Amino acid sequence: MIGRLFILSAFPAMWLSGSCSFLASVCWALGAFAFLLVIDSGRGIRTLPSTIVARFMFAIAMFVFFLFYLLGNHAAGRMYWTLADCLVVPFWVTVIVATLFWTCLYFGTLLFRNDLGYQQWARAGGHYFWDTLPRILNRDSELVRNGGFAEPTYTDFIPPTHFQNQCPKCGARVQHAFGVCWNCNYGADGDATAFYERYGR
Repeated sequence: MIGRLFILSAFPAMWLSGSCSFLASVCWALGAFAFLLVIDSGRGIRTLPSTIVARFMFAIAMFVFFLFYLLGNHAAGRMYWTLADCLVVPFWVTVIVATLFWTCLYFGTLLFRNDLGYQQWARAGGHYFWDTLPRILNRDSELVRNGGFAEPTYTDFIPPTHFQNQCPKCGARVQHAFGVCWNCNYGADGDATAFYERYGR
């Protein structure tokens, strides 16, 4: 929610800087809020896209604030950059950069759409853009990026870090994609229904 509010703060800043009317800023903010709700839905335990976008926008905002607002205005001896500009410019930089990379990755994934591994990953909730970003923006572990399940609370046995698969029934970390789960004994009877329901065939 904080990420969404930070992103939406660019719209009142546009109005304050004279870039648009108050009514236009409200309409754009409502449209952006609806868009963020859509892209945030269905992510499960994965980091929300609005949080990722807000992190990138915040980094750009800090760069603009220190370099242009503080240092630039001080060097020029007058106010060329306002605080509103420190939100508006990072917003548009974020929109342009995200759109560019999103488009490139979208067309890149067309090469892998028939790959079984990619299809299983996508069915499990993996996204070609959000789940391939660097850790500084998306802090999800590889386990979450690959599976997207919430892990149970471990008591007696804590699976080692090299267990990079998850049981489709209980979510425990397991060594192999197929096999018997050490936690809930899934797969012992040979029934792989939960796996195929989660990942498809």
